Amino acid sequence: ARDDRSDELGELSRALSDSAETIRNQHTALVARERDLLAFVENTTHDLATPLTVLQGNLSAIAKEQTSEAVRQAMREAQYLGVLLGNLAVSAKFEASAHVQTPLDLRDVVTRVVSRHRALASWLGVTIERSIPEEEVLALGDPTFTERALSNLVENAARHNVSGGHVAVVLETEGGEFVLRVLDDGPGLTQEECEGALRWDEQADAARTRASGGGGLGLAIVARVARIQKWRFSLSPGETGGLVAELRGPLA
Repeated sequence: ARDDRSDELGELSRALSDSAETIRNQHTALVARERDLLAFVENTTHDLATPLTVLQGNLSAIAKEQTSEAVRQAMREAQYLGVLLGNLAVSAKFEASAHVQTPLDLRDVVTRVVSRHRALASWLGVTIERSIPEEEVLALGDPTFTERALSNLVENAARHNVSGGHVAVVLETEGGEFVLRVLDDGPGLTQEECEGALRWDEQADAARTRASGGGGLGLAIVARVARIQKWRFSLSPGETGGLVAELRGPLA
């Protein structure tokens, strides 16, 4: 109820009441604008997905008949746009209510992601393989987030490798945890660059280049997914070169 007293306390009470009402109205407007923005991003990424898929398919068909650098560059740009689009869609979903407690068999996630990236790896002259246990490996997470994070790591490993290189996706269990590693034998990063790639406000140039799968969002999204799902994410130089990206977390 509004304070109708005529003294100083009444005046102060009315001023505070008016300020609180203004803040509530501003908050309501801000929430509405954020909701509209998220809906716009989700709808836009959805609408762009189909024509981009058609474009990639047509370019792939052309690339089988022509080997010009212009075609190869067009393929690279189309693949880049695909990764960027996926990362933007997931970034929008971060702000919505995500079901991060869904039981996931990580073997299925690995199989789907590796299968999806075989064509890209082959086109880049890179071999991609997987190793998964025979028994299920259950973890809690969001299916979309998890597949996007692993896709970014595999995409990164393939794109920054060399022709004739290899990428391995290895899923194991250690005690009560799963360990999911993406290994490659490409140029890799130094330990300092790996640490810099995980400090987004002070990245080294080499790490920034390697982290740029999807407009600089690639590894940042992996780190965000790990944080949301209470997993751990790390990067380290491979023992014989290349890079090792690791996701680790509790088994369900």
